[in-house]
Amino acid sequence: MIPCRHYCGHVFCSSLCERNAHTAFHKYLCTGPCVSVDEPLVQFKQFAVQTNEILLLVAEWWVAQHVVEAAMSKKNSSSNNRN
Repeated sequence: MIPCRHYCGHVFCSSLCERNAHTAFHKYLCTGPCVSVDEPLVQFKQFAVQTNEILLLVAEWWVAQHVVEAAMSKKNSSSNNRN
């Protein structure tokens, strides 16, 4: 088991899994060593763990989708500027 590089408590099955997850979505959902439990992301994760952890999977999917959309939009914008 490989811990999150920012010590948020999340663990991964391998170093490769940790790198891939961090690049794809985890860097956006990582709480790191939070200063306060009042931070919205910390509260969301606590709620998800207490009620239904599928919320965390949905959050990972949502972030990944928006990262891809932003990358595609940026790519299309730069290719339009070249024309």
